[in-house]
Amino acid sequence: MNQQTYLEKVYSGLVGKCIGVRLGAPVEPTIWTYDRIRKTYGDIRGYIKDYKNFAADDDINGPLFFIRALHDFPAPITAREIGRTWLNYTREGIGFYWWGGYGRSTEHTAYLNLKAGMDAPLSGSAEVNGDAVAEQIGGQIFIDSWGWVMPVTTAKLPICGHGGKRGALTATGIYGGRFIAACISLAFIERYCRNNGNCP
Repeated sequence: MNQQTYLEKVYSGLVGKCIGVRLGAPVEPTIWTYDRIRKTYGDIRGYIKDYKNFAADDDINGPLFFIRALHDFPAPITAREIGRTWLNYTREGIGFYWWGGYGRSTEHTAYLNLKAGMDAPLSGSAEVNGDAVAEQIGGQIFIDSWGWVMPVTTAKLPICGHGGKRGALTATGIYGGRFIAACISLAFIERYCRNNGNCP
């Protein structure tokens, strides 16, 4: 794949994620069941809210923050460097993460552990924080950028084993993040595989 095609695919992936986040945001809280969405909004064919601005959002900014580790640290990077990158670019209590308290909010819990000197992946692990905090959906939400920058090999990287979210060392956190990263990375070569019958 030439560089221009690759950059277009990365850009398309980011734009697609932005669209998905904005489209889903008005019905994100758990109170929105499928039946309630259909009853309230009917057959949805576009945005259900008229956005004037695109506000900061952890679903978008998180992946962009974490990928900075590739720029800030020499390869090969580990979960530890990704945790340090998060500390370097995020201010506690400011902005878009849910700062809901230790043991309740996945992000806040992992952030406070990192701030106290505990390295990732332990900082977000079930061993330290319990399954209820560690097995949330963050690994699937924050992993996109690794699929964009490291097609095909992403699912094999140790960084995916931290669940994409500061160390969700549980089957759910690890495999959920790896699955999404693999799907994203394979999207880069899917047409080639289809045409040549030779997929990794």
